[in-house]
Amino acid sequence: MVYARAGHAVGGNGNTQLGNQGYGANYSQKRATTDLSQIKVGMLISAQYGSNTAAGNAYGHVGIYIGDGKVMDSIYSGLRTISLSDWVSQNGRGWVVCGYPWDWR
Repeated sequence: MVYARAGHAVGGNGNTQLGNQGYGANYSQKRATTDLSQIKVGMLISAQYGSNTAAGNAYGHVGIYIGDGKVMDSIYSGLRTISLSDWVSQNGRGWVVCGYPWDWR
């Protein structure tokens, strides 16, 4: 929805934008990198596994990097802003990647 409002029509959920998400699927190496030093404002950050729930284990978790070392994501209580390092600590089971929902490298 965020990308659509900015004029970039993309389909699917956040994790499907960076690859084939679901039950431990792989990420697209054209759209995503595990090198978080390459993260730029507006990139998705995607974790293979999110919260330790059925949905989190199946679909992972996604946020958007907003700059200054911060990520915005949606959790059960609504939207939040969290530091990138804390986001990775909370969601860092399996791979964590960043990228745009289109081929960028």
